[in-house]
Parts: sequence; C-alpha cells; structure tokens
Amino acid sequence: RFAMATDCEHNARGGQCMTAGDYAGAVEAYTAAIAAAPDNAVRYSNRSAAYLSAGKAQDALRDAEEAVRLDPGWAKGYHRQARALEELGRRREAAEVCRKGGAAERASKAEVKSMRAFEQQLLKAEAQEVIAGWWHGTVSATLGGYDQAFHFQDGGSLKCLVFDQEKEGKFTLADVEISKTNLRGGLKVDLGDVQVDYLFESSPQALKLCCSMTSPERPRSLDGPGLIVMKPGKPVSATSGQSDGQLIQAYLTELCEIVDSQTAKASSESTAKLLEEHVDGPLSASQLQGTETLEDKAARIAAKQKTAALRVKYSDEVAEAAQKMMEGDKSASDYPDEEAAIRRLLRHIGPIKKQPTEKDVPAEQCAPCPAEDVAPAPACLTPSAPVNEPPPVENDAAVLLRPEPTPANSAPPAVTAAPPQAPSRPADKGAPPTCCCFAALRKK
Repeated sequence: RFAMATDCEHNARGGQCMTAGDYAGAVEAYTAAIAAAPDNAVRYSNRSAAYLSAGKAQDALRDAEEAVRLDPGWAKGYHRQARALEELGRRREAAEVCRKGGAAERASKAEVKSMRAFEQQLLKAEAQEVIAGWWHGTVSATLGGYDQAFHFQDGGSLKCLVFDQEKEGKFTLADVEISKTNLRGGLKVDLGDVQVDYLFESSPQALKLCCSMTSPERPRSLDGPGLIVMKPGKPVSATSGQSDGQLIQAYLTELCEIVDSQTAKASSESTAKLLEEHVDGPLSASQLQGTETLEDKAARIAAKQKTAALRVKYSDEVAEAAQKMMEGDKSASDYPDEEAAIRRLLRHIGPIKKQPTEKDVPAEQCAPCPAEDVAPAPACLTPSAPVNEPPPVENDAAVLLRPEPTPANSAPPAVTAAPPQAPSRPADKGAPPTCCCFAALRKK
C-alpha cells in the first residue's frame, strides 16, 4: 500500500510540474514513480511526454517503446512513440507505429480515429517534403506529347509550366500511404479554372502522376495515357532564343507530322470491290473509306489534341501566322532565312480554306433565309459553276485546325476525356482530351 501511494504521489507531482512548464521537475517526479512501479506502462508514457516537452526526443522514444513493450494493447503508448519519432524526423516509422496503435487490442473508436488522422498528417508531411521543388516530364502522345513541369512549394502552393507559360495554383495531398519504399496517394491540382485529381507515386528519382481519362475522379492505377513520369529539376525551354521564322518552321514541321499520321488507311482491295459493286451514282467518302471505327475516332481526337498543343507550345501568334500562310494571306518571303523550308512544308500540307469568322459575315445574314424569300440573283452575279457542285474538300490540316463544335446547352468539357486507346462510347462531344495544366493554359 505504501509503494502504491508513493507511486501515485510521484505521478501526481509530475502532472503538476507538466502543467507549470517545469519539464525537468516532471522528469524527476516520473522517474521516482517508475522506481516505485517499474512495470507500469503509464509511468513510462508520462515520462516520455515530459522528455519530449523538454526537447529530449531520443529519451522520449526509449520510454515510449518501453511503455508499448509493457502493455502492447494500450494505444496511448504507440501515440507517444509516434510523437517521438516525428520529432526525430522519422515520419515513415511514426506512421507505421500509428497504424499499429490503431489496431491495438484496447483502442477505442476515438483513439483509432485519432491514430489514423495522425498517420495521414505524418505521411502528407513526408510526401510534401519528397515532392518539393521542380519536376518535369513529357505527357503521352495521346495528350499531345508536350513537356510540362510542376514546382511544388511550401504551404500547398505550386507553379505549372507548359511551353514557357507559367500558371500559379494550389495542390493538396490525400490518402497517402507507403507503397514498398515509395509514397503513394492522391494529389489534387487546382489552377483556378481547372482542377484534376492525380494518383501519384514518389521516389527520390521520379514522380509518377496519373490522371483519369474517363472522369474527373482520381484513377486507381498508374497506367494508361494519363500517366506521366517526371524527373527532378526545371526543364530547359525548347523554343527560347529562336526567331519568328524558326518558330513558324518548327510549328509547320510538327503539324506535317500530325497530318501525315492521319493518312487514310483504306485498302486498295476494299476500294476496288466497292467500285465494282456500286453502280448507282457516285460513291461518298464514307462509302469509299468505310464507317469510322472507334480506333479511327480515337486517332482523330489524339491528332486534334496534338494540334491544340502546338498552339500552346509555339504561342497563338506563331500558330496564326502559320495558318495565314496556309490560307494564302501571308507570304513565306517575310522570313528569308527560312523561306525555302517554309514553302516546302506548305506544299506538303497543301492550301486550306480560310475559316470564316463573325466579322466576315454580317449578323443579319448569319441565319439562312427561307427559300421562298430569297430573290433570284442577277445574271451578272450568277456563278458559272453548276448549282449542285459539291463544296471543296478540306484537307487533313484544315480539319485539324478547325475548332471543335460545342453544343450551345452543353456543359464545359471535363479536364479529362474518353481514353483514345480504347474508347467505349461512339459519341465525340466537346473539346479533345486534355490534362489539367494544358487546359488551363489554353484558357489564358
């Protein structure tokens, strides 16, 4: 009875010292309590707290480990151990201790909830430290094949860099866990007008980010065209220091590659068979080339995405100058050093029909009038071509450069879209698929 009373008295005195901020006095009192009851896990836990408050994290860890050893079913001992490990900068070990504490035999629901919250706090802090700084990489060809970079900063701030265009935003981490030796979880990027949930996996050598191609929700696996593997460091600009002519030449070169990838794949055998069997009038393009397959639709969407990426990469000014050349409104002779190369590229692409704008058509003429209200044109203005002459066929470049139609009542397109490699829906609505940073920069 005397030993128990002494133990309780020392423990009470230690609590009073802790309240008063006398941590050295608290350590002395709890030491006396341990001497009186050496098998009491609570006394070691209390002295661990006193050591931690006194700035002696290593001593605090030793006492916490002893408390866990004496009573492995008591969650508080694990909490003391995790706090000491956190103070020592060993957050991953601390998170593992929290997991064990939440599974302790006598852990209450409140203690389990507290342990899980502390575990996430530790892992988020560890992940933020691991991903801090610049990371750069190249998105998949499906999303445009362009370079992008993120700069993760303290306080959840970030900078997004795509083709030398920078945009500031925020990021948050969620559901972080340890995957072997790496960290894995959710990373939500918010650039103001565009948000996206990435699944991330980080290591000292690489940062893997994966966005969903079918919904704005976070994907469950790190694969598919939404995956980008980023390396540490800030990227070097690929377009800096180039003249306007060099930029236009580079733009047209990449556009040629995209156009060439869209060459029709109709086989000569199937074409010949159609020509033999079809005798009732001319063949339409859809009859000659066949119905567009889901794979063809995916390739078309990917090409539109790559073309849109070129505008971001080389700037609106370069893209518009190149388009004016293709429409015949601008001469390659404006850039004598690159004139020959630009003319060769323009011949390869072929001329395109100028896209009409609202300025080209008066507002009162935008809506077609009923046939009966249209007066016959004077003979001098009647075109020489037959009335039923088909409109000029657009080449591949014109199709790629033409903006996608968007229904008037439709919602804005999601930050991600159907996966081009295996689309499940035949409908193709809104803008081509894009990742969050690219979409945000396109809206600037």
